[in-house]
Amino acid sequence: MNTTEEKTVSLGLKSADSIAVTERQYRDLMKSVAFIERETRSAFAEIDFRSEPKNGKVLYVLDSNVMRAYGAPYRHGRKGHGSFGLGQFLPRRFKPLHALSDESLRKLVVHTNQQEDRAAGNLLEALTECVKKRIDVQALGIVQLTPHAMESQLHYKTLASRVDVDRDIATREAKLIEAVAQVALKRFALSANGTGAPQIPYDQYLTIILNIYARAEELGDLNPSAVLYRFMEFCGDPSGVFDGRDVLDFNAGIPSNEIFKIARHLLSETFGNLIAKRLTPASAASDRDALVQLALLNKVNHDGRHAFGGYSTRIILITCTPEISNVAYKAHDHLRSKLGEYLSTYPGAGTGNDLTEFLRLNIRRMELFFAFNEETQQEDRWFKAFGLHYVRHISGFLGDLSLPTSIPLPDDVTSAEMKDKSRLRLESIAFFSGLFVEQTGRSELPMKVLNEIIDEPERFINVPPGFRISFIDLLQKWNDFIQASLGSANIDKSTKLNTVGSKGNDDLKEAFKTALIANTPNCSTGEVNLSTILSEVVERTRDQMVLQFSFHGTELARISGTTSRRTPPDLFFRNLNVSFKMFQKMSVNAHYPGSKDWLADYKRIAEEDCERATSDHRWENHLKFLVLAASFSCLERWSVASGHLIRALNIIDRGKRPGLAPIQVRNLNNPSGREANFLQSVCERMLADDADGLNRAQKALRASKACADADAIADSKSAPEKIADPISTLRYINEELSIALARYYLQRMSDCGGEAASLLDISASAERYASCEDEIEALKSCFKQLKADKDFDLAKLGSANFSSETSAGRQMLGLSLISASTNIVQLAVIDRYWQQAGRKGVFMTDSGVREPVGLNECLAQALRYLDAAKVGGAIEASLTHIYRRVASTMLNDNELQPDWKTMLEPISRDERDKLFELFRSGDMSKIERWKYESLFAFVIRLHEQEDISRGADA
Repeated sequence: MNTTEEKTVSLGLKSADSIAVTERQYRDLMKSVAFIERETRSAFAEIDFRSEPKNGKVLYVLDSNVMRAYGAPYRHGRKGHGSFGLGQFLPRRFKPLHALSDESLRKLVVHTNQQEDRAAGNLLEALTECVKKRIDVQALGIVQLTPHAMESQLHYKTLASRVDVDRDIATREAKLIEAVAQVALKRFALSANGTGAPQIPYDQYLTIILNIYARAEELGDLNPSAVLYRFMEFCGDPSGVFDGRDVLDFNAGIPSNEIFKIARHLLSETFGNLIAKRLTPASAASDRDALVQLALLNKVNHDGRHAFGGYSTRIILITCTPEISNVAYKAHDHLRSKLGEYLSTYPGAGTGNDLTEFLRLNIRRMELFFAFNEETQQEDRWFKAFGLHYVRHISGFLGDLSLPTSIPLPDDVTSAEMKDKSRLRLESIAFFSGLFVEQTGRSELPMKVLNEIIDEPERFINVPPGFRISFIDLLQKWNDFIQASLGSANIDKSTKLNTVGSKGNDDLKEAFKTALIANTPNCSTGEVNLSTILSEVVERTRDQMVLQFSFHGTELARISGTTSRRTPPDLFFRNLNVSFKMFQKMSVNAHYPGSKDWLADYKRIAEEDCERATSDHRWENHLKFLVLAASFSCLERWSVASGHLIRALNIIDRGKRPGLAPIQVRNLNNPSGREANFLQSVCERMLADDADGLNRAQKALRASKACADADAIADSKSAPEKIADPISTLRYINEELSIALARYYLQRMSDCGGEAASLLDISASAERYASCEDEIEALKSCFKQLKADKDFDLAKLGSANFSSETSAGRQMLGLSLISASTNIVQLAVIDRYWQQAGRKGVFMTDSGVREPVGLNECLAQALRYLDAAKVGGAIEASLTHIYRRVASTMLNDNELQPDWKTMLEPISRDERDKLFELFRSGDMSKIERWKYESLFAFVIRLHEQEDISRGADA
């Protein structure tokens, strides 16, 4: 197809409508995305292992196909024509067509396939370049497992034999091909900036760069000299001789005792049987032996950790073959199920009674060797985590393409988490958490679910209505991100932007900078540098891709029947009509997130809450991340919500980079990150299992307060007459109380050894009370501030009606009052608990005076408000329901106003056990679980006291 034909072909949905997307294509897409998400977990695990307090060390060992792919990425990247498709991570847009009579559609398919092939080759080149950068800083350089080292030696000899010219001449040939790419890029860059040249949108500009570079580089795959040059370039010496390094040259080796001999046999049987179904015999044997060696070397290192203390070195295999990763994840369960069978085939196992005795002795030994016991500590289950910790597929390096390499964040970043570089990095490389929100728990998507989707997509992937349009939209956003990333990487490589000690090609660099400044929305011509522009372009396309996948994930969650479990936290949407309406609907309609109504409202955000005249998507992306996070918090998917908030805050912070214009907003809104930080505080609190987690929650809350103060100053200077009433401080004070309660529970949990507060705990009340006295003082202080806040008024039951818009300037104070009421019940429970323990209670001084006063009155008002909110349509969270019922139980025998008696719904003895079992069976933090268990014990004591009181009256 010539250039003229390419320009006449439309890639839009309408022209391809007659070529239907199949259900298999959709399932393949979901399977592929699940695979990438799983490989991202390996990146997380490595970052965690390297970070404090572990400070572990990593030695990368390379599969031979990584080096081969670097040498000829376009040949190995695309699918078909004898290629392996190592760079084709997601399925093709069009299914294979054997006969297509429509000429225009034929051109469309051919052109699209060509584009995908080039992108796959370019992607493989970029990812192997990412791996090369890591190997370059590895002290030992390239190291390989023995079978892979032998493969690389053979490959080098084959390449060298194909080059029939002197090595110097071969090197010049290879460099000439690289020069072709440079010349083509420069011609395009200069002509695109010429007088009368048409303006090219920044995303299309980078796509053109990708294609120019790919077409020139494809020549290298056809030239043996160029392939050899690249292969040796990867090794660090383009004109040298390959001398592959075997991992055994730098390692103490594998013991030769009987236990390791038996383990080697078991691993060989395991990997041999799993790989044989997937690879050619020669390749299967090599990869089998490599995985056996990898497993045993890491077992030796793992055991050495126990012998010498600290954290040992992990040997991590990097491969381009997805089958290797799949086998690594299957190995544990396969071997455990086949342990007796494989032991029976060991050469020294014997027969008859000898075999029986051999099995009796060695089944237990091998169960210990591979840590099969489920009760073994998580960090010691080395083989269970074999795929996660010791094998990394190259797709796990995709996040490196969207990480800014030389662009530091400003010193005045607004978010609490952005200064934590590891947290930013994790969210930068986690693309698809929102797609799997249906299967995700409180903290993360279980690895078991990912493996099920990858292994049996037909069984575990439900194809939704409208999947064809979803497939095309998702694939388009993926392609936009990949093309922007690769175009940026090509500019980086051709201009040597990030090469230490290199001035690069200044003319080419300036040409690219001029074009991108002219064509990138809201990019000023001031102090901006090329790296900043490229990073911003890539990050915007990445954000839009993540949003598209999360949008579809929310839709899937609704189709599966997932409904909201709580109201969202109290967020403040000033002058944002659509966002506020969505937030309001989340509060009263458990079926709203992901519904048709939600999907329609979500699409209206760009039209009504954003500046229509600008093509700057940053504000739109920020709002959509915030709305998605609020929706996920209603579903109690706290980790997914937190990840989307980090992205929302990252957009705000990126906007402060020098040279980029301020984010364009609408209706006097300030893009400060205030609401995202507030919701992040709630997410961190709900995720917290320790003091560090609560510290993160506190930090995010402080960041939100700081943003609110800055917004107030900005409002007073801009147009004070147009600004609504200032945001209420009630939500901040109440969230402080929520965090203080969590700190109290954490301290109490520590005092009780993790067990729920019980009668045994009461017997040691004086000592227990003293140990949490600081936390109790904090509770008193927070309660005092809460009562003093001007918006704290539980008597105004009208605010509990969520079916109509409140008059508080786009703030639904009723949500904060619901949370405050729940907190007051908790304070009353804590106070009554210490009274049961023989003390005067938390809020009673030695002189018998309540400090602060009003807890008993507040308890009745809180119960009344919670009842009104339920009647008013608010979604009642499980925690709110439990505490409303507990408050009813506490007040059941008290004298209340006659009309208040109707709101009581005490917990009966008959329903008590089932009620608590229902609500404490979910996925919750350690703190939340301890709280439920202790509350259960508290209700039991209330019932016992009632029985004693009735017996005395009788």
